[in-house]
Amino acid sequence: MEHKVLFSADLHGYPKQFERLFQQALEENVQSIVIGGDLAAKDNKVDSAYQREFLGRILPEIVRTFKTKSQAGVYLMVGNDETAQALDVLEANHGKLWYHISNKRLALTQDYDIVGYPYIPISPFPVKDFEKFDLRPKRQ
Repeated sequence: MEHKVLFSADLHGYPKQFERLFQQALEENVQSIVIGGDLAAKDNKVDSAYQREFLGRILPEIVRTFKTKSQAGVYLMVGNDETAQALDVLEANHGKLWYHISNKRLALTQDYDIVGYPYIPISPFPVKDFEKFDLRPKRQ
């Protein structure tokens, strides 16, 4: 069984980029769209009030418009530019408009799962909510 997936990341809160992504999904007739992080940050603005506004009001409207034209599943997770304070806003639409896959494993199809791992190594970036050390202990 064929299952087309369109993947993107780093749309950084630009509504036009999301609209273009969903337009491409319609043109390609995909069954799933995966957005792998950096959903809301814009112009280095990592303000959690802005992120909550974008993820709680602006992005849902864009996805609702898309969903009137397609049955494709939308899977998204946070990236290193999102703050942990935005997670509840993403969860509010989980299973309704999209599937929030950060730290989750969900069925993409009957045969395939999708797993969201939103972490990055320690970085110079201002948001530290999804950083993890990537070092292994030394073997003796």
